[in-house]
Parts: sequence; structure tokens; C-alpha cells
Amino acid sequence: KMESDKCLRKLDACFPLYAKVLADEVVYQHFLSIIMKFKRFTREGHKSSIEELESKITQRHNAGIAAQEAEEEVQQQIETHQRSKAKRVRLADEDDYEPEPP
Repeated sequence: KMESDKCLRKLDACFPLYAKVLADEVVYQHFLSIIMKFKRFTREGHKSSIEELESKITQRHNAGIAAQEAEEEVQQQIETHQRSKAKRVRLADEDDYEPEPP
């Protein structure tokens, strides 16, 4: 029991070190697995600490997913803008084209 209490405290204390990778679904699932084991094998008095850590992990995961989606949307907008700009340049070049007289 003391081991699990110590591990829980360590996971909570080191949260800033692994928070950035929680957006990765595989990493997130591994942490949820750890949390589930804590819930099964930890004393009743520590349940609130486990739930707090689970909440932090889930919030960070969701925030990371939202940030990834926003980044992808911005990247798509940049690509669309670049394609339309290239098309405008091509059209402008075509307008400037004058055939040589025979």
C-alpha cells in the first residue's frame, strides 16, 4: 500500500514532465490504465487524490487534442492561401502573355 501511495505522489509531482505527451492517444490510454489500477488497489482515503490526477490527465489530453486540431486547421488555411496565391500569379502571367507577331 505504501508503494502505491508513493507512486501516486510521484506521478502527480512529475505531471509537468509528461503533460505535453498526453495528447497522444496511446500514452493517454497507458496513463488511464495506471489510474484504473490505482483505483483498484489504493485505500479509500486516497481515492480523491486519484480522481484529481485522473481529471488533470484527462483535461490535458483534451486540451492537447484541441490544440492539434487547431494547428491542423491553421495549416490547411495556410496551404489554401498558398495555392490560391500561386493560381493568381499564374493567371497574372497568362494575362501578360502576348504572342509574337508572325
